[in-house]
Amino acid sequence: TDTQRESEVHVSMVPQHVAVIMDGNRRYGKAKYGSVSKGHWDGSSKLVEFAKWCIAEKVSVLTVYAFSTENWNRDPAEVASLMAIFAKYSNELRVEALKRNIKMLVLSTDYDRVSAVHQKIVDGY
Repeated sequence: TDTQRESEVHVSMVPQHVAVIMDGNRRYGKAKYGSVSKGHWDGSSKLVEFAKWCIAEKVSVLTVYAFSTENWNRDPAEVASLMAIFAKYSNELRVEALKRNIKMLVLSTDYDRVSAVHQKIVDGY
């Protein structure tokens, strides 16, 4: 029915806007795997699951804060890994968004530091 969602949460209880701050994946990866990168991959995978849940529950707006300006100061290999994760999962979400006529917007405070390949992904939305 229109009053209940897939999760069986009544429509009046589903928030219209949910915000997520990606934090702790690095510490988690070090603790669980001894690998920062694996923590980032796990966190990103969970974010995609959560975004799909938001779509199923018809959450109107999902805001994700995923890469702060301070992250540019990390080891270049870690930054490259984060950009690879962004490329993979943003494309996956873009496909889902296009199917459902959902608008995605990617914002950056420093586009000049984003590689040409990743700029195309950002501009593709």
